[in-house]
Amino acid sequence: MSGWKDYITRLFADKFTKERQGIVTRKNDTVLYDYNIYCIPIEKHDEFIEYLSGRSFEEIPIKQELLDASSTVSFTLIYCDKDNKNGTHWIKLLSSCTEWELEHEAKVYGAALVCKSTDFCYIVSYGNAHFYIGKYCDYNFGVSVAERLIDLDSIRSQQNISHGNRLSKAHLDYFRNTPISYGGGEIPTYIKGSSVEPDFWGEVITCGTSAQFKWEEAPLLISGKLLALDNALKTDCKIKLPRLAPLDEERDSERIDSLYLQLAQSIRDYDPDKTADYFNVPSFYLLGTKIIQTDFSKYKITCDHKRIEIDGELSLSALKRFLSDENIDVMANIRKINIAVEYSTGQWTPLKPITEYLEFITNDNFCLRNACNELDGGALHRPAVFAVRHAPRPESRPF
Repeated sequence: MSGWKDYITRLFADKFTKERQGIVTRKNDTVLYDYNIYCIPIEKHDEFIEYLSGRSFEEIPIKQELLDASSTVSFTLIYCDKDNKNGTHWIKLLSSCTEWELEHEAKVYGAALVCKSTDFCYIVSYGNAHFYIGKYCDYNFGVSVAERLIDLDSIRSQQNISHGNRLSKAHLDYFRNTPISYGGGEIPTYIKGSSVEPDFWGEVITCGTSAQFKWEEAPLLISGKLLALDNALKTDCKIKLPRLAPLDEERDSERIDSLYLQLAQSIRDYDPDKTADYFNVPSFYLLGTKIIQTDFSKYKITCDHKRIEIDGELSLSALKRFLSDENIDVMANIRKINIAVEYSTGQWTPLKPITEYLEFITNDNFCLRNACNELDGGALHRPAVFAVRHAPRPESRPF
């Protein structure tokens, strides 16, 4: 294998290398390690590892002498080092207008440290592993951590998704140690703030889909922290934040069908002269706890094995033209419509359900949302489904 195996090996053994690689930071003379932690259902542990194994990840042995023999937490390290066959968009563009042929060898790196105990399964993500964890992770895990471990009166930044009225929107605010704020119909999806116990959890915690900490413990010595995290999540919280509510595909099948039907009808009956366009592609997106701010250039719409690429603005009019040209019945195929966005970096996002980009709320104040899905070997994995009810304006939180 390439040097990535050596890199991962040193990650779990050599502090100097880790600091040089930017995986750790220093506070005074103390080395702090960055941990971006996701939570997956414990019963999905074996399936998750098998899923990664089918995507060029492989398990590598860890040094047993670094483990805490008395701990109930087991660790499995899985890593990936493969070629980026698509290359980089801007290098190809510049190469077309220069005398030199600009080339570079690109690799896709990723690793997942799977931490399992009797009551939990946490994943520490490195590199691009977050793209694959999204299929399994608890999307409300970060919010649950924030409710218990962040001082909600000392917030540094937050992102809210608004589902009030007929349109939804996302906005990101930066503060300096102010109380968390959200209004009616808003859901906090990204929270960065001061820890309630800085000496144990670290000074600052960042919560999104995942939770990010800076700890003194090296990777194979975090079992005590993970057990404490699990215990904290089992306690009651003083403030309950609004959140996405997952719908069970079997138990809530009628509700899901009804929501998709209303969406399909709205697209079918859309009249640009009477109704605003519901599409919104944000200029920033959330990867775990990282806010990625970028521009975009192209869109790809797929449905029932047919696709189209669009330069310029994504709109319902463009979607309806695509469906009409391909003779696709939106009422029968609403769940098959997926969209990918090419950002200015030349990288395409994974295919996501139309509900990721379509701002639509039903008359009874529900907004259908989906978790990220991806296309692997031509098989589209069906995403999780969430419904968001219009949340009442909180009495104890300022807007």
